[in-house]
Amino acid sequence: MKRLRSAIALMAICMLLTLARTASAQITTFYDPSSFSGTETVLTFQGASEPLSEYNGVSFSQNGAGVGLVNDGDTRPFGPQESTAIDNDVNPFTGLPIEITFPSALLKVAFESRFNGYGQGLTVSFYAGDALVGTGTSQAPTDTSTSPNGWIFTGFDSLVPFDRIVVAGPNNGYVRIDNVRFEGTAAPPLVLACVAGPNPSGKNTPAANNQDGFFRVMADGGSGSLSISLGSYALANGETIKITQGGPGGIQLVNRMGAFGIRHFQVNPGPAQVVVSDGANTATAACLLRP
Repeated sequence: MKRLRSAIALMAICMLLTLARTASAQITTFYDPSSFSGTETVLTFQGASEPLSEYNGVSFSQNGAGVGLVNDGDTRPFGPQESTAIDNDVNPFTGLPIEITFPSALLKVAFESRFNGYGQGLTVSFYAGDALVGTGTSQAPTDTSTSPNGWIFTGFDSLVPFDRIVVAGPNNGYVRIDNVRFEGTAAPPLVLACVAGPNPSGKNTPAANNQDGFFRVMADGGSGSLSISLGSYALANGETIKITQGGPGGIQLVNRMGAFGIRHFQVNPGPAQVVVSDGANTATAACLLRP
């Protein structure tokens, strides 16, 4: 059994590594901000001061130093600067490459840019810590008739979470970046299992229709702290419990067993259902007794 579990774990790790390698080449681009959920963060840089090293929790640097800012009256393809509020038209203006570090992992980011490289796009490298996730290329501005005042919007989707991007140009000249949009990774789905396990004491006690009836309750995923319950009883993640069928009805705590203090529950009718919640969503699993 131990060898089987080790083999399954190894296979899972190999599958995850394969997925990561495959996904690293799959940075995709989009050109419309409606691709976001509508709850994304947008950095307009209003009220920013130079040298800019941090804005709303996002870090900016160029060769280890803060970046400069410029104030203009240009419109942007999709930004708040379409209005005439010139005081909201502050944006980073810096040499390339520029490094942008986010406070948490992302799967989606976009920005509007203007740079001295007509006919060529910006190269964007995506990192998770120090590990390169993949690269993408921004849309290349051609003339001011197709991109107002030379500003271009480009968004990127990644199948692998990232927390840092490095924006470089074909000639590493100067770039202006505005309206940096991003949103965090979706919370992984709640997963709950009630898995039959051996009697830790090595004996089949207490006697029941099911001569073992030991289960381990395991949960993962969600967007916050997890709470697991069996009826009105709170369970710990990874806890081993004993379940037998019978009693007056509902779920009753019979006793605590042995040196491990394993809780023995009596359930009538069965099967026992455990529930996990992250405060927003729930998942259930049945602890199935063998006939």
